[in-house]
Amino acid sequence: MTTLLGRLAITFGAALMAVTFTACSSSSGASSPPDVTGTWSGEYTYPVQDGTSLVSTETITITKQDGAMLWATTEWTASGDTGRGQAVGTIVDGNRVYIAENDGGAFQGTVDDNTMTLTFIRTDALNTAFQVVLTRQ
Repeated sequence: MTTLLGRLAITFGAALMAVTFTACSSSSGASSPPDVTGTWSGEYTYPVQDGTSLVSTETITITKQDGAMLWATTEWTASGDTGRGQAVGTIVDGNRVYIAENDGGAFQGTVDDNTMTLTFIRTDALNTAFQVVLTRQ
């Protein structure tokens, strides 16, 4: 199981790097990515290794955007516990969003107007995966 999770992490990391490099080398004729700066939040349910699931809230604040490149803070709350972190990301192909947290988690999905639909994957000792729909606040 650990080998599978390691492979998943490596594959996802490589895909994120490839997308980032593609975004950096895109032609000047490409349309500008949407402005996603601001605070986005939503509620989701995620599976826990003990066989249960928890309801949580996610808040991603895009603090800086330079073209397709993003800088953000993330915050989640579940069962009275709150976690915070830093993240970076990119937007490609008009509305595809990729965000990598500093603790090893990664989001990928789409943004349309004031809705961001993201799938999260974390492959360390606290591994989990879920989908969350965030709305701009």
